Amino acid sequence: MRTTKKILSMILAFVMVLGLLPVTAFATEQTEEVVYLSVSFDGQYIHDVNGDPIVYYPIPLETIAAIDLAEYGLENMLYDADDDGNYETTALQLIIYAHEEIYGGDWSEVNFNAIPGSSYFAGGVFGFTENLVYFLNGDFPLRADQTNPDMKIGATSDEIVLHDGDFLDLASFGCYGFLWDQAGGFHLFADEDGNYVYDYTAAEGEALPIKLMHSFCDLMVGAAWVYDATDYEVFYGSDFGVAEGSVFTDDSGCAEITFEEASTYYVWCDGGNGTDDGWTHTSCDHYNETGEACIVSAPAYAKVTITGEESEPEPEPEPEP
Repeated sequence: MRTTKKILSMILAFVMVLGLLPVTAFATEQTEEVVYLSVSFDGQYIHDVNGDPIVYYPIPLETIAAIDLAEYGLENMLYDADDDGNYETTALQLIIYAHEEIYGGDWSEVNFNAIPGSSYFAGGVFGFTENLVYFLNGDFPLRADQTNPDMKIGATSDEIVLHDGDFLDLASFGCYGFLWDQAGGFHLFADEDGNYVYDYTAAEGEALPIKLMHSFCDLMVGAAWVYDATDYEVFYGSDFGVAEGSVFTDDSGCAEITFEEASTYYVWCDGGNGTDDGWTHTSCDHYNETGEACIVSAPAYAKVTITGEESEPEPEPEPEP
């Protein structure tokens, strides 16, 4: 079976399913309202104009709101979700800003089919092909009006309304397997209760429990779930991307790391290969050349703050006789 690019693009634009878990983000205090952005290709974060990875990148909400879609010929993509006469701040504005100001690209190079509510990126954004998918706060964003209980309609970028603290995770892949391979999706770190975490805290010399989860959506058949990312390698170090060690998650997606000195550290994992070596990859150049399954999942990141060793509490004073 061979599926055309156009059909896959329409699937990606229209079909997204109800998911997954709420997000609890323990972010650094901000003096202004911000949203966060990560961008990856084939399981690795891409870099901004300064050579730094675009990972959980804070961007002021008012900066995004200042992007005038009319200046890009996209006035038809303005979105008033509640019909109050005021246009919302959307993921489309965020993507335009990030492509130009963070990535250093030119919007004129982007092939964007700008149809309200059914638009898709046909290539060029962040240098990617049309294989662009995004999660909002760890889940596929859905249109507000849902009528079919079995198949949910995904909100395109012009309909994704952004609020303070939101996290948009963008990923692109060289292979179409990300659409249906069960190993596809997004990795996210979590606490022991399964709430997503982007900032862990522990004391020096204290074992820090971490948990890695995997959010998956099969865009071909309309199934979605979150599961524990078991036997997955998690790296850590004081410089993001420079590993000082690694641990493997257990059958609950959990692991422990002990940091001996108070400082700031990072934990991360790479995106992974798919599981299906059959028709999933028949149109993929990488599989045809190597026989290996392609990358179909996105990486994950979290900051770790290690504080000084916890001191023993002072004993209560003896009562006077």
